[in-house]
Amino acid sequence: MKQCFLHCAVFPKDSNIVVEKLIKMWMALGYLSSTRSTSNLELRGVEYFNYFENAFFLSGLRGIWDRKTRKLRDLPNNCTRILHLPQGFQQLTGLRALRLFHAGGEWSILGCLRNLEKLSGSLELKIMVHDREDVDEAQNAELRNKIHVRKLTIFFINAMVKTEAMNFVRNEAMEALQPPPKLHCLNICLYKGTNFPGWISSSLNHLRVLRIDKCNYILALPCLGKLPELEELSVWRMGKLKFVGREFLGINDSMAVETRFPKLKNLSFWNCPRWKEWKDITTKEEGSATAVLTMP
Repeated sequence: MKQCFLHCAVFPKDSNIVVEKLIKMWMALGYLSSTRSTSNLELRGVEYFNYFENAFFLSGLRGIWDRKTRKLRDLPNNCTRILHLPQGFQQLTGLRALRLFHAGGEWSILGCLRNLEKLSGSLELKIMVHDREDVDEAQNAELRNKIHVRKLTIFFINAMVKTEAMNFVRNEAMEALQPPPKLHCLNICLYKGTNFPGWISSSLNHLRVLRIDKCNYILALPCLGKLPELEELSVWRMGKLKFVGREFLGINDSMAVETRFPKLKNLSFWNCPRWKEWKDITTKEEGSATAVLTMP
């Protein structure tokens, strides 16, 4: 029963579930025990579904075969915190919606996402990074190939001791989590590495919204000024951020006239207590042949 219940977690809120197809999927994945006849397995599936409907999260009229679909509500909070995705989850290659995925530690492994290339819409990852194996799993997930995902949230849950070796692991894991190139919205929360990945300023040419929150070991921001479609940038609760420099704008000494943050509409810095300096372009540069236009 537990595997059937957890399997329902892959469906987003308010999904219309075709009950008969769902039960056949449970049967195919072996969640209803293969020692019974097909008709008995179907009856067991009906019993499980009715129990879930009454006890937890499914709305709709009674009479499971009279009413073919049900609408999924939110799973109870105490259940979503302990989700372990069922065996065979990675075989659901046609899966299009996955709102939340826990990985690392005692949860599932990120590599389970590797073949789910039809995922679309929003995806939130809650990740625990322990060691090099977690870096390998981040690479195996191949997020960059989830070309239909438009909003990605990466939320780190870290219990690692802060050492130089652990910093390297965190940095490598983040580098491995390269999003798909047509991503529109990226949220990064509680990242405890010391550097942002190279892809954040080089491969997200369609990114419109970037929110960075509680990345407390970052001292300086990466080059974000070159992101051509960025409209909203939020930098919140960066405990060690001290310096916002020319690298943030993407300025170097050999540029022709260029525009930085060409479409930025909203810029927000909040609760960065150690931030001391913003090094901008100079007055001389503003009037030179190599001028930089920022946030026009």
